[in-house]
Amino acid sequence: MRSFIIIACLFSVCFAASGQKQPLLRDPSVVKEINLPSGPLKNEKNSYDNQADPYRYIISENDIYNLFGYDTMMRYHDFNFTVYHILGEKKCRQCMKYCHHEEGIEACHRNLCIREWVWTMRKNDRAFTTVTATAPATGILSGEEAKDVPAFRDTVMQPVSIADSGMAKWHTTGHGDCHGWFTYGVFKDNFHPVLLLKEWSHYGGCRAAGSRSAVIKFQTVPGVLHYKKNTILVQRN
Repeated sequence: MRSFIIIACLFSVCFAASGQKQPLLRDPSVVKEINLPSGPLKNEKNSYDNQADPYRYIISENDIYNLFGYDTMMRYHDFNFTVYHILGEKKCRQCMKYCHHEEGIEACHRNLCIREWVWTMRKNDRAFTTVTATAPATGILSGEEAKDVPAFRDTVMQPVSIADSGMAKWHTTGHGDCHGWFTYGVFKDNFHPVLLLKEWSHYGGCRAAGSRSAVIKFQTVPGVLHYKKNTILVQRN
């Protein structure tokens, strides 16, 4: 069975080779560039998965805190995540126009590419399409499902037989408090080959840690190369 392994964590705009910013015509969801650190992110040097990952999505204050810490999170305390999100793409600023020297396109500069994180603010309703998905309310896996879930990682299982009816399965584990619960949504990025799983971790009022595993089922989306999960912390009213 073919599977894609991803780390549970938790973004193409192009510029001219001269460094002059050009209209972001490729991605109409982009509003503007955001001034966030362009250097290595937390744990990026210590994980092959992080080094090879060209995208980071910031969809809540929790993501800003995890990537940049408390001070940066407070600077974006008023950011309207209901309407917008922030996409990070690891790029070389000299050849962003050619998107990493695409095959068949002449290189735009001679020196070595130096890639850094470029952050853009995007509109949610233009950037994403909701993918119909179902998740069990109990968050409890059957014995057969549980044995296929690696510890501390998410796994996306692609359909392999007619009986699967074209449905993929996203195995995931949510971490919160002992009385908490989790809800999920699956979203396809309209301009990048990414499928994003949003996990809402609802605070249940308990101080002890807790976790639940779940399988989210959704119709296979063609052309997806990256599967990403971001967690949104939800306080109890």
